[in-house]
Amino acid sequence: MIVAPLLATVALACPATPVHHGWNRESPADPAPWIAAGPGHARIVGDLYTYEATLGDRRVRESPGLTLYAGALHKIAWRPRRWEGTGKRLTIAGKRLDGPGAFTRRFQRALAPQFFPSGLTLPTAGCWQLTLRSNTRRWTLHVQAIEAPSEPPCDTTTVRHGTNPVDEFFTTWIAATPGRARIYGAFSVSLPGVEGAAIYAGGRFPDGRTNTKVLWLVDEPGGQLTITGVRLDAQGSFKQVERAAASPAYAYPSILVVPEAGCWLLKLRTSGRGGVVVMRALAP
Repeated sequence: MIVAPLLATVALACPATPVHHGWNRESPADPAPWIAAGPGHARIVGDLYTYEATLGDRRVRESPGLTLYAGALHKIAWRPRRWEGTGKRLTIAGKRLDGPGAFTRRFQRALAPQFFPSGLTLPTAGCWQLTLRSNTRRWTLHVQAIEAPSEPPCDTTTVRHGTNPVDEFFTTWIAATPGRARIYGAFSVSLPGVEGAAIYAGGRFPDGRTNTKVLWLVDEPGGQLTITGVRLDAQGSFKQVERAAASPAYAYPSILVVPEAGCWLLKLRTSGRGGVVVMRALAP
C-alpha cells in the first residue's frame, strides 16, 4: 500500500539535463551557463543566454537539472563539437513525459560564427524530452518546466553553519551552486538580521574603515578565480580576478566590491569549473 505510491513518485522524477557554469570547449570565451547532450565528439552544447536572469529563483538555481519557466521564451545557442553530418537547420521536437503536450520548431544555422540560434518556449509546466535533429545527427535531453513567479525573486544563497568542507576552521560560510563546483565563501558573506547571503555595497562596512573581505575556498584549486557580478533587479555588473594565497593554496582572499545595493548574481569560475551565488547588497 505504501511502496506503490513511492515507486510512482520515483518513476515520475524528471531526469533534467545538468547545467554547467564553467568553461566549455565549444565556446570557451562564452560566460553563459550551458548544457550538453551526447558523448565525446558527438556532443552538442547549448549556451543558455537567458538563464542567468532566472537564477534569483531558488527553484531554478538549486534544481539538479535544467529548469525553465513555462510559457517564456528562452534563447539557446547550439554548437556541435563536430559539424560533420549536420545540415542547414536544427529541428527541436518536444514531448511532455508526465502529461499531454508536444511541439516542433526549426531553426536556421548561423554561419559567422557558426551555431544554431534558437528561441525555445515550453508550452506548459512538466517534464519535457527534447529531441534535436540536424541531417544525420540526433541528440536527446530533458527539461523541467515550472510556472513563472509573479515577480522576479531574490532567493539568496543559504548561509551555512558547521564545518566547512575545505577548511574546518570556518563554521559560517556559503556554497556556490551547483555543489560539484566545490567553491565556498567565508567572512563577509552575511549580515545580522538579513536572511541568506548578504554584503554591504561599495566594499566597506558602515564604519567606513572595515573592508568587505571575502575569503573564497576552492577544493582542488588551479589558476585564478574570476568573479563576475550581474545585478538581477536592475542594470549593473562588475568583474574581479583573484589569485590564490601562497598558503594555503585553496584560499583566494578578496575584497568584494559590489557597486551598489540590490540583488546580485555572482558567477565564480576557476580550474575549468564554475558555480553561482546570489547575494543581497545593502547600502552601508
